[in-house]
Amino acid sequence: MPALLDHCDIKILLHELTHLFHNICSVTKWSRFHGTSCDEADYVEAVSQMMEYWAWEPEFLRRFSKHYKTGEPIPENKLYALIDTRWDELGTDKLGQVFLGLFDMTIHNTADGNYKVDELYNRMQNDIVLSNFGDAKVFKVATCEHLMSAYAGTYYAYLWAETISADMFMSRFKKDGIDDPKTGMDFRREILCPGGSREAMVSLKRFLGRKPNSEAFINMLTP
Repeated sequence: MPALLDHCDIKILLHELTHLFHNICSVTKWSRFHGTSCDEADYVEAVSQMMEYWAWEPEFLRRFSKHYKTGEPIPENKLYALIDTRWDELGTDKLGQVFLGLFDMTIHNTADGNYKVDELYNRMQNDIVLSNFGDAKVFKVATCEHLMSAYAGTYYAYLWAETISADMFMSRFKKDGIDDPKTGMDFRREILCPGGSREAMVSLKRFLGRKPNSEAFINMLTP
């Protein structure tokens, strides 16, 4: 049976697969710091978020994007039309991440837990994302399982991690080529292998050759 993955599925697959790579390729003395066992949540997510950039590279998409019956490759006009959707509603998406990060910190910053989380969720979403997504009866907050897991109080790391992932991809893989063997080996040796056994800044500086910055992320926000 064909997988028939849509583009969103491809991004998720690449993201989660890289968490797996992080654990498989990690070489550490203590299991506590192996792979994704890192106290710096923004760094852990940045590693997997970087791999999502492959889902927007035409040379990567051409390798498997074809008709599941005829094997006909995806037409070039459709391929680039898909890539152009990258910036559709990008502002709303980033505001959504800002909203979830702030909501997460709000509900975890109370001594008595005296919040009506459903009403708070809807109010903050409407105020920050600037769209009305329904009333309190929907209880959409129940879909945010990350807020009650190891990411409790640190969901903001997902958006912050995007500054790191953009820098890693644009400064190395986009510049040198997504199939460049040296860049790939540097990524494996300096990012994947150490896991959480050393500070993220050390790994990033060794991979990038400098301290990371947000320039690539800011440039990515516009076509």
